[in-house]
Amino acid sequence: MKYIKIMSLTLISWIFLSACIKYDFTDPDVKVYSVDFEANTTIEDLILMYQGGLTLIEDDVIIKGTVIANDESGNIYKEIIIQDSTAGIQIGLNAYELNTKFAVGDLVYVKCKDLYLGQYGGVVKLGLPFEGEIGRIGEPSIDLYLFKSDGGIPIEPELLDVTSPNLSLVNKLVVINDVQFGLSALGNTY
Repeated sequence: MKYIKIMSLTLISWIFLSACIKYDFTDPDVKVYSVDFEANTTIEDLILMYQGGLTLIEDDVIIKGTVIANDESGNIYKEIIIQDSTAGIQIGLNAYELNTKFAVGDLVYVKCKDLYLGQYGGVVKLGLPFEGEIGRIGEPSIDLYLFKSDGGIPIEPELLDVTSPNLSLVNKLVVINDVQFGLSALGNTY
């Protein structure tokens, strides 16, 4: 019984004394992203390299663009879309929660050498081959091709006139004004 009292007093003393310890926390480090290379091709020029099927990029092509879409909303699966002043392109990435690494507004450089251009759903994509089609860059290889950098600037959306669709706006951030959908369209894919 005496042993239990001593242990109880020791435990209570330890709890009270440990609450008096002052911890000195430091501010977290701010991550600065930078690259030591420059883009040498626009996204539009990269897309023009597509020759049908799977097109291997053999030259040291580097593009840069601002992330305009990722998987955060749940509408995009395992890819990001980047855009520069000329065009936008989908990049297939075989990883989850890409929005935590590539947030909307981030500036991303892509070293395209040894990647492939392919077509999915009538749209040119950047990735690696998978079963004879365009696939995704595997998670272990993402850091070999994509590099985040400071300096991302917000992309101003372009106005889309739904009466005359413009294919040059594919994979670009757009705004649609004065459009109304009927109640029967609710819950359907647009």
